[in-house]
Amino acid sequence: MSYLADIDADNPLRSLQAASCTYRMALGRYITRSAIANERLKRNGEGQVVLQLKSAYRDGITHIVMSPLEFMQRLAALVPRPRLLKRVFAIDVEHGPDCGGDLKIIAAIEEPAVIVRILTHLGLPARAPPRSPARPPALFQAA
Repeated sequence: MSYLADIDADNPLRSLQAASCTYRMALGRYITRSAIANERLKRNGEGQVVLQLKSAYRDGITHIVMSPLEFMQRLAALVPRPRLLKRVFAIDVEHGPDCGGDLKIIAAIEEPAVIVRILTHLGLPARAPPRSPARPPALFQAA
């Protein structure tokens, strides 16, 4: 995808502003997208994560079963979000803010009731705020 394909010779600044906006919107969509569709994820009776593959492997395998921790490790290896967060928003989720040491996952809290209790104890909302409809960015400010 080229963001500079339609440069207006009469007003190149306007074309660059539009291209920059288009690029930022595409980057924002990429960063916030789901790594895996929720419809393909399930939990079995033993608490393991069951991932339905988009297409079967050559040997006929259609699902992969793994522990929640293994799933998180595999997901983290596939998604370059820590590097993107650091580059785009200057947020470093790989190193401690005080000592600079490597961070690692020590627990995964999965029970909704426990999550609600922790958030309530910390004085944080236990429910996500309602989503607002998307608005196009204002390219030009009124004078």
